[in-house]
Formats: sequence, C-alpha cells, structure tokens
Amino acid sequence: MLTDEMWVKRTRTVSVALQITLSNVAVDHHARRGGVHFGREDFGDRISPEMIERMTALVIRQATREDAAAIVALFAAAGIDAGETFSDDEARRHFDVFTRYPNFRVFVATCEGEIVGAYELLIMDNLAKRGKPSGIVEDVAVSPQHQGHGIGRALMEHARNECRRAGCYKLALSSALGREAAHAFYDALGFARHGVSFLVRTS
Repeated sequence: MLTDEMWVKRTRTVSVALQITLSNVAVDHHARRGGVHFGREDFGDRISPEMIERMTALVIRQATREDAAAIVALFAAAGIDAGETFSDDEARRHFDVFTRYPNFRVFVATCEGEIVGAYELLIMDNLAKRGKPSGIVEDVAVSPQHQGHGIGRALMEHARNECRRAGCYKLALSSALGREAAHAFYDALGFARHGVSFLVRTS
C-alpha cells in the first residue's frame, strides 16, 4: 500500500500542476544491455550538437538496491531532500520497501558508470477514464555538475516513453511555485500548466 509520505511533497508552497497528454507522442529509443541509450535521432533539433556529444554515453535504466546510496547522495546534492537524508544503510532498506509497491519504479541516468540523474515514476490505475492508467513523476534530479547538458530532458523523454508503453493517457508532475526555471524547462518539453496542486502536512 502506498504511504502518505509518497503523496505529500516536502515543500512550503502550493505547486503548479503540469501534465502532458500522450496520444500523439512518438518516442523511439534503443534498448541495449538493459538500459536506454540516447543518440542524435532521439532528439532531432531539440538539443544542441554540443549537448548531444556529451550525451553519447548516457544510459537510463531502472535502479537497483545497489544504487540506493548514490541516488540519495544525488538528491542531497540537487537540493530536493529538504535536508533530510538517509544513511547508506537506511537508503538500501527503504529501497527494499518500495520495490514491493506495484508500478512504482526509480530510474537512473548514468554516464560512464556514474549516476548523474534520477527520477521516480508511478503508473497509477484508475476506475475513471474507463480504467486508463496515468503516470506521475516525482523527484527529478540531475547532479549539479552535469546540469545544462540535456540529462533532465532525456529523463523526461524516458518517462514519457514508459508511460506511453503502459497505455497511460497522461503524464503529470508538480513543481513548487517559486521554481520558475523548472517551469520553463517543463514548458519547453510540452507540459501544459493545467491546474494548481495542494498539499497538507500530515506530521
């Protein structure tokens, strides 16, 4: 069962809700060695040639228990953990817990074996919409020294493809109101600002 913590974002502001519909998305990735490798054909003219060159070694794959400590360190470096960080052992134990959740996965982007980005994806079944599932993205992070190289875009392209393969009718996420640079990033990826999300603290 999903816990309350999975649904309450640790932010002090109401956030902007964004979504992208998936019916007309055409994403063709190349799967090798258990991961997704990105090349020029995956992004066309959406990324500069310089960024594409930096991404030739980028692989996006599902995270494993052995990645948990590195993911937690990445979240801390990217500033999305609100200063509350697991120890390495705690991270691995918590990873064991949510691997039992149906349709909840963590993905990592690696470059030459180093984890440089990550995101979490929940594929949620519905009784509404005649049962069409929807995707929810959480905790998108890129290491500070690798930001600006197209990795965040690659992660979101990957999330879109995962949702499309699962038959989702939309992919949604939320972003705190003050994060204008993040909003511009999602705007550029085709996400629509479709509403406002709300939260209430449970502890």
